[in-house]
Amino acid sequence: MLRSTARTLRTTAPRRFYATPGPQPTMTKPASNPPKTGNSTVPLVVAAIAVAGGGWYYLSSTGKDDELKAKAKELQHSAEAKGEKWKKEGEASLQSTKKEGEAKLDKAKYEAEKHGHDAQNALQRGYEQARNKAEEAVDKTKAATEQTVESAKATGSSWWSWGSGKAEDAKEKSAAGVRDTASKVEKEANKRT
Repeated sequence: MLRSTARTLRTTAPRRFYATPGPQPTMTKPASNPPKTGNSTVPLVVAAIAVAGGGWYYLSSTGKDDELKAKAKELQHSAEAKGEKWKKEGEASLQSTKKEGEAKLDKAKYEAEKHGHDAQNALQRGYEQARNKAEEAVDKTKAATEQTVESAKATGSSWWSWGSGKAEDAKEKSAAGVRDTASKVEKEANKRT
């Protein structure tokens, strides 16, 4: 409300702008307020009340400052104690977690070694079984070869030359069979090692 009144006092006549030169309006100055004469006690009373209020605030707050400082120190000590407690609990938790992790690691190492030994033993058994089968096959082939040689010898002297050739053929066939079987066994063993 005060602003609108002040605005009204500043400008009493609106300005007009013309596109063509014409009569220019004259501005009138608002009447200035005449200076007041005499002493006013209102500012002195306000200043005295302000000084009295400041003094009262200062005197009443000095006792509270000590209380607030003591309360702040108490809260600080409480916070430090809680922080120390949480730090110790965290360290204890870290140690227990570390021990659990080490135990799990040891268990995993043991199980890995156990599985490694089991796999190695299974591989060794497989190799031995393959070798035994190959040896059996070689023995059977030798027995069959010897039987063929014996039967060739038994056919008679007239057929001796023919039987000798057959015996040699049978030996070669059986030797080739033995070589094939041995190479298969060796390949199978190499796959498993």
